[in-house]
Amino acid sequence: MVFASTLTKVHPGAGRSPGVVDLPVVRDPLGIWYIPGSEVKGSLKTSLGHKLDCISNRNNQNIIDCGKNDNCKKLCCLLGPELEGDKGASKVSISDFYPVLVPAPSAEKGVVYVTGKLLLARLKALLDAAETANTRGTRNDSNTLSGFIENLLKSLEDDKAYIINIGRSSSEGTGAGDNNSSKGDVHLGTITLKPSIIPIESSPDLSAIKGLHPLYQALGFSGRILVLPNNALKAVLNSLLEKRTRIRLDRVRKTVAPGALWTEEYIPWGTLLAGIIVGTGYENTYCKNSGDTGLVTLKKWIEEELGSSLVVGGKETVGSGLIKLGFYEEKPAATPGNGNGGS
Repeated sequence: MVFASTLTKVHPGAGRSPGVVDLPVVRDPLGIWYIPGSEVKGSLKTSLGHKLDCISNRNNQNIIDCGKNDNCKKLCCLLGPELEGDKGASKVSISDFYPVLVPAPSAEKGVVYVTGKLLLARLKALLDAAETANTRGTRNDSNTLSGFIENLLKSLEDDKAYIINIGRSSSEGTGAGDNNSSKGDVHLGTITLKPSIIPIESSPDLSAIKGLHPLYQALGFSGRILVLPNNALKAVLNSLLEKRTRIRLDRVRKTVAPGALWTEEYIPWGTLLAGIIVGTGYENTYCKNSGDTGLVTLKKWIEEELGSSLVVGGKETVGSGLIKLGFYEEKPAATPGNGNGGS
């Protein structure tokens, strides 16, 4: 299981749109935006190609030369070859990355992390898929994040909003009696919600996720996770996208060049997304001579060669598109009342 956090705004573009936004982010048929797995995989391949000295110039193009050294063979084994004439699928597959928590301004709480039943259910499905692919079995007990989410989903009604308090005691205003009570309105733009409080004494260790972004470290998660009702999720997620109008100047007249005014959408800073990297069961030509390699090798390269950071979304030149990746491994639940994972 891999989590990704946006260290800058990110533009995984859809190409074009008939609406007022010329360059929207990509969305699925339900209207939920995401980062395509192909963008993550392509960026990983190119970035590691440079770090591992696998780039060669062919026909005035810099491409990955799979035979340049042993690491290049491993790279092409894992993420697939690209030279003309080379054939073979990659040894690993990377899924699309969907939002889990999206930071939103709130007059009452300063910042809340927006999510919904749909996003939580998708996260659970990814966790189960990763567990099945890597261990050939699933663990849905309460000691796992998957089990934690499964139990949480049972408490959520489609048409209600909730604030999730993790690891908080009753003295902090979230006692057992608060489960079905409202603690006041929460305003998100023009939307007003009356969330009920769900207190949770313990949860799986979320420290690895917390370490992905300074926002999570500064504010924590407890009391800030806002689960939206299904009918508000799409509208709120779209409202949280940053919209930026850009121009190209006529250098002589110092005015906007004709037709060079457009608007782009960006996934906001601090968004937490989730995806999986799993083995395909396939080995191409370069896997035969690359030695023992697999997900462990890829994880090591991401952490050591790239510092767990990656540019996606095609906007590196304007200072955006940077995400941080974190591999998540299930750990025992925190002891009730100690607050681990809730901060």
